[in-house]
Amino acid sequence: MKTKLFLIIALFSILITCPSKYSQTQPDTSYFPLAIGNQWVYEASNFPYPDTITVVDTQTVNGKLYFAFRDNSSSLYRYTWYRKDNNKIYIVDTLAVRLDPSNIIEYMIYDFSANTGNSWNVTLANYNLQCKYAGTAKLESKNDSVQTSNDKLGNCYKFSHLVPCVDAGRINEWFAAGIGRVAFYDESIAGIREFTLAYTNVVTRVESNNNARLVSNYKLAQNYPNPFNPSTTISYSIPKESLVTLKVYDVLGRELQTLVAGEKPAGKYKILFEANKYSSGIYFYVMHAGDFIETKKLILLK
Repeated sequence: MKTKLFLIIALFSILITCPSKYSQTQPDTSYFPLAIGNQWVYEASNFPYPDTITVVDTQTVNGKLYFAFRDNSSSLYRYTWYRKDNNKIYIVDTLAVRLDPSNIIEYMIYDFSANTGNSWNVTLANYNLQCKYAGTAKLESKNDSVQTSNDKLGNCYKFSHLVPCVDAGRINEWFAAGIGRVAFYDESIAGIREFTLAYTNVVTRVESNNNARLVSNYKLAQNYPNPFNPSTTISYSIPKESLVTLKVYDVLGRELQTLVAGEKPAGKYKILFEANKYSSGIYFYVMHAGDFIETKKLILLK
């Protein structure tokens, strides 16, 4: 009865908060994780809009697998294509691989196996890519630290770029193992914009955790994205081994789905909630762990 009363009170007293959590340990532990659905969201204090990058497509050409990156709402014609070969990343000198796969020219843009100080030319002809990446790329460091809104990340690779456009281009980028790009600086007429990672969701269909980081207290994060359609990620932290339950309810307090149920070691966790079978509306998820209990609201928009 007490639990039911708590749910009814909590369901109507929750405010939506802005999530920005991520884990440095991902299934792909490279510095450039590639999988359809991978997403990175960056924010800058001197720029009003976030930069969202999502892996949205693949194409195999002559036995080589290319991945399409969509920047914000870019169309098919403006996807940027990359290919990974061990520790080297290649960029394609076109924005539409699917339209003309017979005319693919690629250049190495990142070399995570290079020695510090090594540089190489990236002579892209496409104007949109040329003014962002072309020119000289250089591995500046392998042990930089990057402070984001969520965490301080160490052992980051820093690449610099000398772009041919005098008033625009990507000048610095930082990458962390298992996350990918965690920060970048863009130069434009308006000045230098310093973007840092606010959130990443490397898509998995199973719950994952990172016990390498110390956790000082219990915490249930706001799901991301929110609103969402049809899936969203929920993150939580526990400071010690605990019996954890994480359940989803509708606005009437009826239990719809159990996402987590069982003993969990201390660590940070994330789990994917898929709502394909539910209709648009407001839902709630509740976490119990030891004496800790918390409820948050999520919005499904179809």
